[in-house]
Amino acid sequence: MSRRLFFTLILAALTLGGCARVVDDDLFVKVSIDQLRIMFDEGLTPDEALERAAESNDTTVEDFRAYQAELEGDPDHLRAVQDRINRETEELFTPSLTD
Repeated sequence: MSRRLFFTLILAALTLGGCARVVDDDLFVKVSIDQLRIMFDEGLTPDEALERAAESNDTTVEDFRAYQAELEGDPDHLRAVQDRINRETEELFTPSLTD
């Protein structure tokens, strides 16, 4: 097998395999907000909603929970991320005065 074909197959496998995105603050916030939206819109449990939110954002529940554990080890960082989630959730779920 040629080297080029080998790397093409590897790239295709990674692309089709749906490699999980690395969880960072931005993705953590997005998944958290999506989880809330799914819970309210579809009436799912928090765990079911988290699974769906993680999947739709190309990550896994395991990676999300691992990042959550990292955040819990740094209270100041955790508080900042929680504040951001609260602020963005409020913006999404609060009707604007122009509606």
